[in-house]
Amino acid sequence: MKTVGPLLLINGQLWDPRRGKFISSADPAVEAHVAKSDPHTRYIRHSLATAINDFLVASGAGAYVKKTLAETQAILGLASYPSILSTTTGIDAKVVATTNLYTVPTGKSTIVTSVIIRVTTADTITVVPALGIGIAAGEDDIIASTTLTGLDATTKYWKFDVEGTARVGAAAEVIKLGIDTGATATTMTIAVDLIGYLVNA
Repeated sequence: MKTVGPLLLINGQLWDPRRGKFISSADPAVEAHVAKSDPHTRYIRHSLATAINDFLVASGAGAYVKKTLAETQAILGLASYPSILSTTTGIDAKVVATTNLYTVPTGKSTIVTSVIIRVTTADTITVVPALGIGIAAGEDDIIASTTLTGLDATTKYWKFDVEGTARVGAAAEVIKLGIDTGATATTMTIAVDLIGYLVNA
């Protein structure tokens, strides 16, 4: 048995539970139903699911509308709650360099509240890196350069909590990681989770 809209398909025949009888596909009611461009108001179309993490929200006008994750957070009053803004992987902690972590969206400002540094590959780490996070050259106006003492295995992570005065990311600015002292190791690769929230610029 298979459901076909409000009808049931049983052994190749259409059963209309509302009328309590089998009907022909040529039945005027069936033809009128199929002829409509979108007559199926009793269920939600899969064609609405075109973007990851979209939500369906009641419009108040007898229909559902799609909202993005950010729009849904605003509806729930969660727009200013911290969440993961970006995750950047594959950073070679042995190399003194800068890595772009996040570009602030148009019309928004970014408040970074914390950062997680995770070791994803580790082999014979004898000296750990020192690094900072920021926007201006030097990459230390959000989190000052810090030696990650003890961060020498994939079973460990380092958490920065942003306290005191820190830089607000303006629209189109790029928040970067700056490695000031490279690790001494055969291999050390890290991932960075940037955590914070957006506010209207």
